[in-house]
Amino acid sequence: MLSISAICPLFVFGVGLAVYLNTLGNDFVYDDIRAIVNNPAICDWRGIPGLFFQSYWSSSAEAIYRPLTVISFALNYALFGLTPWSFHLVNVVIHAINSTLVAVLLRRLTGEMTALMAALLFAVLPIHTEAVASIVGRAELLAFAFSILFWLTHSKGRKIWAAFSLAMALFSKENALVILPLVFLWEHLPLEKARMRSHYAWLIYAGVAFAWLLLRRLVLGQWGLDLEFQYFGTTDSLTRVLTMSVFAWRHYVWPMVTGTGLCADFSPWSFPFVDAGDVWGWLSLSVWITVLGFSIWLLFSWKTAGRKSLLRQWSGYWILWFLIGLAPVTNVFMPIGTIGAERFLYLPSLGFCVILAWAISIVFKPSPPRGEGRVRGALKLGILVFYYGALIVQRNTVWKNHRTLFEDTVKKAPNNSLAHSMLGIALAKNGEYGRAIEHFQRALEINPTSEAVYQNLANAYRQSGDSAMAVRALTQWMTRFPNNPAPRELLKSLH
Repeated sequence: MLSISAICPLFVFGVGLAVYLNTLGNDFVYDDIRAIVNNPAICDWRGIPGLFFQSYWSSSAEAIYRPLTVISFALNYALFGLTPWSFHLVNVVIHAINSTLVAVLLRRLTGEMTALMAALLFAVLPIHTEAVASIVGRAELLAFAFSILFWLTHSKGRKIWAAFSLAMALFSKENALVILPLVFLWEHLPLEKARMRSHYAWLIYAGVAFAWLLLRRLVLGQWGLDLEFQYFGTTDSLTRVLTMSVFAWRHYVWPMVTGTGLCADFSPWSFPFVDAGDVWGWLSLSVWITVLGFSIWLLFSWKTAGRKSLLRQWSGYWILWFLIGLAPVTNVFMPIGTIGAERFLYLPSLGFCVILAWAISIVFKPSPPRGEGRVRGALKLGILVFYYGALIVQRNTVWKNHRTLFEDTVKKAPNNSLAHSMLGIALAKNGEYGRAIEHFQRALEINPTSEAVYQNLANAYRQSGDSAMAVRALTQWMTRFPNNPAPRELLKSLH
């Protein structure tokens, strides 16, 4: 007969699996096309060793190095071919495993009840939808899985397995590097005892990280991201910090807590830059600084080794988990290619889940004579899990295909040029040229420098039978980009 300690992880696994099962009918969408459908590197499993020596985007100079993620795509392709359901299934299973790993890890750190609640919340947190429903989100899933395995194996003193897990996490996605300071910090909490504090182990992990950095530099030929691929480009640091302060509250914290307002893309112009004259920018930054200071105060304000001091210290740690986990993708410490994405919350959100689980556990205290507190607490947790789960099931349908995804995106981000362009392409493929033309025109109003949109607009006019407007679109393209011969060639084909 299974024990409670065995049933809980299985239950968490089942919940994590169930809420994403309706993604199995979804198609390849958005970046899946570039990373999988149009990626010849994954089509031959015999080329897998060579994937360690090429960029994530095989057809781009963008400096991203995630060989294990690409290898997983290649294995997926070798076993099941180019079938969307199989790629989605792997993502769903990895997420369910990750939720189970959360339960296993937290049971060692915080106790059975908190572990179960936090793992259930992690399994159904709607902000994770992009990481699971978008196949390229597998980078987040694998990086998280191996990061937690690193912590588990390290805590058991298995240095070699821990080093291997760390390497696999880094080969999955670059921001997995944050697991090192996070685990190191936990080990050195003042009130935590009997932690493994082997300096030899940390030297091994530092060596793994350094070797990964060197290999990444060797493959990509550079340390960071080229300026042309950076979202903020030459924007000054203050504007970058203020913009990210506002963006994080609006598009990270609020959707993470409420499960609403989720948006698939934040391309340029979809979120306005915040300059030094914007009071909301300074207010948002002040709140973030306050949260950081509060978490540090919680971490070091203990007086005795009592349970209250321990909970206070743990709370400070898990707030810092969120902040440190998010730091590499904030554009504050290093520039990246986007202002943000919901998938970036996959690892940091564990801190939120633990804090929320502790908040709910307050009502789990026995209430004589019949333990009504436990019943009320279980009911509240059940309602929240059901609410979050229902939001995920609904959100999964948004990721069904290009049309559903970008119809939702243009509603959430009406100034997103890319979303209008992608929706126009989807509509044109369906023969809805009138609506496609409207979205192409809107995309050019927002960003008149996109050559691909001019071509798509001209094609939509031509396919709808309006050659005169097709010529006009090509002429506009040629006028704005006189050195590009493509519009001239297309004009000749229309005459």
